[in-house]
Order: sequence, then C-alpha cells, then structure tokens
Amino acid sequence: MCHPSIPDDEDARLRLDWLRRFVPNHQIIEWSRSELDMKASWNLAMQEVLNAPSHIQECLFIHDDVIPDERSDLIWDRDDDVVCCRFDADAPWIWSNRQAFHNAMFRVKRKVIEIIPAPWWDELKHWDAKADTTVGCICNYFSKQAQSYLFSVANTGECKHLNLRKWGKMPKAWSKGQPPKNFDKETWDMKMKYFRKRKADRLKEIRNGK
Repeated sequence: MCHPSIPDDEDARLRLDWLRRFVPNHQIIEWSRSELDMKASWNLAMQEVLNAPSHIQECLFIHDDVIPDERSDLIWDRDDDVVCCRFDADAPWIWSNRQAFHNAMFRVKRKVIEIIPAPWWDELKHWDAKADTTVGCICNYFSKQAQSYLFSVANTGECKHLNLRKWGKMPKAWSKGQPPKNFDKETWDMKMKYFRKRKADRLKEIRNGK
C-alpha cells in the first residue's frame, strides 16, 4: 500500500514507474492532504493504514516532491519496523545518526501504527546540542514514539527531494570557531564547510548585484 501522487506530470510518472517495479498497481493509492496541515494530514493517513485490509502489513509513503531511483531500491532490503530513504540535502549532517528519520519517503510496518497510540505525529521541540538551537519536527516525534515502544528505526539508500528547503544561517554561538559541547569533529567540519560555501556564494551574489 503506497501513497504517491497520481501521474499527472513527468516527475509523478517517474515515481510511478519506480513503484510498479515492486508494488502491484492496485495497491498504489493517491493520498492528498488538501486543506489539512501537515500534522493533521499524517495522522489521518495513519488512520487510513488501520482501516486498510488486514492482509496489508506494511505501507510505503512517498511525498509528491520525491523521485525514487535505483539508489532508493535499498529501502526494500531493510527489515526494520520503520525505515526511511535518505535524500540529497545541502545539510548532510541530518543523516549523521543511524536512526535519523525524515518522512519524505519511508516504509512502516502496520504493527507500529497499531501499537503506538494516536496522535502518531506531532511537533516535538527539543534542544539539539549539535545544532546548538531548539528544533521542532513532526518526523522526530514519530520516530521517538516508535523507539519508545522498542520499534527499530533506520535510514538507507537515497532519493531525490525536489523541494528541499534551505538550512538557515550559521548560529551565532559558532562564531568563535569552536564546536558546542559533545559535538563530534566530523559533523562539525561538515557543517563549517557547508556554511563557508554558503557565505562565499552569497558574497558572489552581492558582487554581481543580486
């Protein structure tokens, strides 16, 4: 049971072609969140999972701005209860944790939705020591809920995320050039390289009058 968009453009056709390699056509379903906000839409989608025929024991969700390709095939090889596909990000440290989860494209076993009480998705704000800031994400809430019930969460492969948002400015707390406490050097170096490139690109735009 999957939730891609109906093929009304080239991106959607590519998504559908990829799905048909693994999923029977009659099990591919469009899910539209219409006027609902993101949180309400995902909770309603989980309820639809519970309403599905009992023989459907897992679901694959794909955002309509995601295009899977051969790199994404790995998502079928994992037997975790929740497994998502990594996407190309200009902030690659978001995948530094082996259990990092984002819902652009993910598989979830039905038992996860059956056992976790509603709401399955909500905004969870917390202090991120690595980012040195407060962050909130419904993906993080869902992942923490699953892990609290001892379900396994993992990420693998890659997919194309077309409408990926940009990841902000460097926090002022980093201006002294030293990583925050408990910040591993590899992730710090990765972040600093990213922010230096963003600064260089912006200076280039200013020189060109943009």
